[in-house]
Amino acid sequence: MSTTPSPSPTPRPGALTRLAVWAATLLALVLLLLGTIVVWVDDQALDTDEWVATSARLLDEDDIREAIATRVVEAFVRPQLRPAALAAAGAVLDRPDTRRIWEEANRVAHRQIVALLDDDAAALRVAGGDVVLDLRPLRAVLRRELGENLGGNAAAGRIVVLRAGRLEPAQDAVKAVRDVSSLVLFAVPLLALLAIGLARGMRLRVLGVLAAGTVVVGVILLILRRVAGELVVAELTGSATRDAGLSAWSVGTDGLRESAVRLIVAGAVVLVASVAAGPLMHAHRGRREQSASIGEW
Repeated sequence: MSTTPSPSPTPRPGALTRLAVWAATLLALVLLLLGTIVVWVDDQALDTDEWVATSARLLDEDDIREAIATRVVEAFVRPQLRPAALAAAGAVLDRPDTRRIWEEANRVAHRQIVALLDDDAAALRVAGGDVVLDLRPLRAVLRRELGENLGGNAAAGRIVVLRAGRLEPAQDAVKAVRDVSSLVLFAVPLLALLAIGLARGMRLRVLGVLAAGTVVVGVILLILRRVAGELVVAELTGSATRDAGLSAWSVGTDGLRESAVRLIVAGAVVLVASVAAGPLMHAHRGRREQSASIGEW
C-alpha cells in the first residue's frame, strides 16, 4: 500500500490578510476611476496634437460649424452683408484650406495655453498674459468668397481663451493632474497584483471582484460623462447654442467614452474567464485528491 500523503488544501489567509486584500482591491478600483479621468484630462487638455485633432472633429458637427460661422460673420462682416456671408461661411468652414486655418489657430492657442500653464515666463511676455484663438485669417477667406469689402471689426476675431488673472489656479490644477496621472499608472496595477498575491486560496474570487469592479468603473464613467455634460452645457450655453454645446462636449469627451468602453469590455472578458475557471479548478483539485486517495491503497 502506498504511503503517498494526500495533498492538503491551500490555506486560507488570516483575517488581517483578508482585510489587506479587500482594502487593496477597493483602493485599486477607486484609483482606476479617478486615474482614468485624470489621464484623459492630461491627454485631451494638455496634448497639443490631441487638442488639434479634436478641434478638427468639431467642424464635422453641423451645430458647431454653424455656431462658428455665426461668430465669424458677426465679427468680420457688416450687418447688411451678414445673411449672404452666413450662407457662405458654412460652406467655407467645410473646405480643406479653411480647416487648415482652423487647426493652425487652435494649435497656436493651445501651445500658448500649455506654455502659460507650465509658468513659461517667455510665453507670458509674448502673449501678454492672455491666450487668444485668432480667427482673423478666416476674414481673408470670406472676403475672397464674397468678393467685396466686408466691413466689420477685424480685431473682433481674437477670442480670449484664458486670461492672465486666472493662471495660478489653472497652473496648480495642471501640476496636480500630471502628478496624479504618473502615480496612477503605477499604483493601480501594483495594488491589483498585491491583492491577488495575498489572496492565497481565493485568488479567483479576488480576480473576479477586480474584473466586476472594472466593469462598474466603466459604467460610472459613462454616467458621469452624461451627467457632467448636461451640467456643463447648461451652465455655459444658452438655448440658441445648446445643441452646439452638446455636440462639442460629445466630441471633446469621446476619448473618455472610449476608455470607459474598453474598461467594460476588458472587465467583462476577465470576469467571464474567472467564473469559467472556477469549476475547472475545483474539478482538477477533486481529481488530484481522488488520485491521491487511490494511491494510498
